[in-house]
Amino acid sequence: MAPERKRAVQASDGDFASLLDLWRRTAPEWVLPEGKGGYSASTHTAYGREIEFMKRDACLGKIARRDMHPEFVQAFMDGICEFPGKQHMCLAVLGKLEEWAIVRRHLPMQITLGVKIGKSHGGHIPWTAEHVALAEQHAAPMLARAVTLAANTGQRGSELVRMGWPDIEEYEGIRGINVFSRKRKRRLWIPITAELATAMATWERTAGPFLRRGDGLWKRETLSYEWGVERDTNPALAPLRLANLKLEEGVDPGHDKGLVLHGLRGHSCVRLHRLGLTDEQIGKLVGMSTEVVKTYTRFASQKDDAIAAMQHVDRTFAERLSRKVAQSNS
Repeated sequence: MAPERKRAVQASDGDFASLLDLWRRTAPEWVLPEGKGGYSASTHTAYGREIEFMKRDACLGKIARRDMHPEFVQAFMDGICEFPGKQHMCLAVLGKLEEWAIVRRHLPMQITLGVKIGKSHGGHIPWTAEHVALAEQHAAPMLARAVTLAANTGQRGSELVRMGWPDIEEYEGIRGINVFSRKRKRRLWIPITAELATAMATWERTAGPFLRRGDGLWKRETLSYEWGVERDTNPALAPLRLANLKLEEGVDPGHDKGLVLHGLRGHSCVRLHRLGLTDEQIGKLVGMSTEVVKTYTRFASQKDDAIAAMQHVDRTFAERLSRKVAQSNS
């Protein structure tokens, strides 16, 4: 006699919030370790944040699974239209959810079909050189080091916490740091700038990463958290805490909007752009798509163009004034 098959949970069982919880508890991508089919720690954090947001009663949480339809998702997206970055992340999470849920009969249909969202311009407006200098001078030593490392390499926190002396390799007379980009799934060689080399000359040489905590090594999430605490409690860093520089990040109103370490990727792009590198070259160097690089370098280019235009106006005015003075004296 064949064993009795367990009845699959039907789409009508429970509300959408409970489905989101079920997905996180049981789906392979959530329960398997990274490297064996599971999400990375950073994806756990990023997706988890959006899941908790969508679970709210005022969002999608109270809707019954059997009633879920693209029209509800579209209405939800329309409600957060001021935050295209958040729209993009939520839609990505819902797409992953429905891939898992539909074939297991947890959802009656594809709930993202035809849903439209605004275009995200992505990322953070770059830190200025003044912001970097302020953090390097006044932040706790190891966090100041993290700022220097990020500003000169353009790498994400997940790469910063793993970079160390053993990763340095000299190529054609130039020293660089070998980095494995987890997001891009490829290896990068990041040349060490003169500015970074000067800073590194003061760092003690160890067998482990450049960045360390008193009780051991940093994880990306811990580094970001401790930077936030330092920024918000160190009076000398007040300008960084008050710099509301996120560019359509899609954060909830009232969410922290001070400068975060990830914004240093943009600073690095702008610095390389001003050294004459093309957007494509910058993307290859820091492991970033050309489209995202353009977001940062266009911002820098506009400022440079504005300065050049102002200098032209001032020069023209000065020449006219000089001619007037000469005419009046003749």
